[in-house]
Amino acid sequence: MQATQRVTVQLPATLYRQVQDRARRLHRSVEGEVVALLAAALPTLDDLPAPLADEMAQLVFLSDAELWRTARSELSLADNERMQELAYKRQRVGLSRREEEEADELLVRYDRSMLLHAQSMALLKERGHDISLLLPSVPQ
Repeated sequence: MQATQRVTVQLPATLYRQVQDRARRLHRSVEGEVVALLAAALPTLDDLPAPLADEMAQLVFLSDAELWRTARSELSLADNERMQELAYKRQRVGLSRREEEEADELLVRYDRSMLLHAQSMALLKERGHDISLLLPSVPQ
């Protein structure tokens, strides 16, 4: 059994009502919902660069509409096409040092986009939303 600590926190009435409504929707106690919100706000992000870990941790504070926008966001078409060009060129003839650096930077942007996308989807699902339209379709 995990050790626990008791904490007393004064919440503004409007915030308490939001937590209470959310707890009711998710079939949790208010205390259970506060614990879940804190756990979601402080995810284990130790392996990520600090700026990305901070950005991921802040997602929990976004509204549902903002999370939907983040979950639907993608790498720009230009960045995606350039990543593909560089990948093909790497296979065919190799890349210059500058192109390798560009490919690395594009990969960092892609990884960031995917992590924010996935975390936003997880938070939306946790909040009771149907995220099936965000999932890739599987050919039948």
